[in-house]
Amino acid sequence: MYYHYGDWVPPPPHPQANQSLTSAASYAIDVFHLAKIAGLLSNVAEQQKYEALYTQIGKNFHAVWYNSTTGGYDDNGQTANTLALSIDAVPANLQAGVLNNIVTSIKLMNYHFSTGILGLRYLLPLLSDNGHHDVALQLTTQTTYPSFGFMFNNPWENATTLWELMDAPNEGPSMNSRNHIMWGSIGAWFYRYVGGIKPNGLQEIEISPAPVGRKSPVTSASVSYDSFKGKITVDWEKTETSFGMKVIVPSATTGRVVVPKHESPYTLLSSNDLVIADFTREQPVYFEHPGVDSINLLDDGSIELKVQPGKYNLFASV
Repeated sequence: MYYHYGDWVPPPPHPQANQSLTSAASYAIDVFHLAKIAGLLSNVAEQQKYEALYTQIGKNFHAVWYNSTTGGYDDNGQTANTLALSIDAVPANLQAGVLNNIVTSIKLMNYHFSTGILGLRYLLPLLSDNGHHDVALQLTTQTTYPSFGFMFNNPWENATTLWELMDAPNEGPSMNSRNHIMWGSIGAWFYRYVGGIKPNGLQEIEISPAPVGRKSPVTSASVSYDSFKGKITVDWEKTETSFGMKVIVPSATTGRVVVPKHESPYTLLSSNDLVIADFTREQPVYFEHPGVDSINLLDDGSIELKVQPGKYNLFASV
């Protein structure tokens, strides 16, 4: 399944990741989606076939490219390790170490990435899903090379659209568009992790902004998405003592809404200025509220609500 473009256009001087490795990972990702599609179509035999193939690709990937000396894959680069984790190729006992290699590399580069378009596509969600959302935010709010911010904060030209190459001003005219979707995967990450909108065409939607820490460069966001079930809207703001979130769940669906964890435990949760949960007692106390089917304080300190269509002005205080 080799394809020579691989992890296309990593920012110079960083080398491109092993092209056989990126090809194998891309193959695994396609097989993973085929298994999901077969499951949605209730084709159990096909689903099981592709799930088994996906597992085998992961085992082969690990056997070929894992380096026990570095605790990473191939060159121990950001792309190789990110793809290994993203296709479930890393055994459970090694996952923390591989993830730590990625985070360490980013920090050693002063919160910059060395990936091309494939690596970055999976790097940002991987960080946000595994307790390093603040690292992802540091990456995406940089203005020095290489970064998205560098495109509109450099001595030569200030972009209004995405460049094809991270170092566009230093390259010639060939293959060097200034209006290119090449790095556009960051858009999906903005919606899903910063805004928290995770639409699901066949089930309830999920609204769950990734938690941010005290030193986060982002403390608020306003996002809307026109899904085929209707417009989904999220407007959130975090302070030292609260997390507020205005949510609109469209009429054609239901929602799972998660108020992300805070550094301090939440004490009260209100909706539309009415207290609906009290966490100050030995056991949480929940109150009925129109449109709210259930409330649950999760183990990590976040609050989960199952809601009907409607507008909710949620405010959680610490």
